Amino acid sequence: MNRLTVLAQLLVLVPMLSVAAVHDWRTRRVPNRLIAPLALIGVFVQSLASGPRGLALAAGGAVLAAVCLLPFYLMRGMAAGDIKLMAAAGAWLHPAMAAWAVAFTCLAGAVLGLALWSAGRRRHGVPYAVAIATGTVAALSLMQAAQVGLVRSSPYFPTHGVSP
Repeated sequence: MNRLTVLAQLLVLVPMLSVAAVHDWRTRRVPNRLIAPLALIGVFVQSLASGPRGLALAAGGAVLAAVCLLPFYLMRGMAAGDIKLMAAAGAWLHPAMAAWAVAFTCLAGAVLGLALWSAGRRRHGVPYAVAIATGTVAALSLMQAAQVGLVRSSPYFPTHGVSP
């Protein structure tokens, strides 16, 4: 992963996901006016960093992230804004890292849902943007840990040859 991508993720992706999480926590909605620029900037950064390959990786990450959460939407477990936000976050990641982000997001969503349920606050739904932000930041952290050698490569988590 090149420095431009990492810098953009720290300066744009993480703050915008944080804004989405706070907005979703307060209103239980994720506005399209936040999701669309996040996705477009992600595609632009990936394309700038890696040319046509970056465009393909951004598209692959976005599609994979959305498709993985689509069953939850179809079962009315989450709203369309959550799917779109996960796709926008996936546009910043290559498909392998988007898969990790989705996995961490599902784990964070389960913990959040259980916490809200046990506190008696489940009636108004789970602000899943909080889980998406948490899962995406966890995946980015894992990638950075791999880049500096704190995580070793495996067939399930390749640390080389997959970053733009």
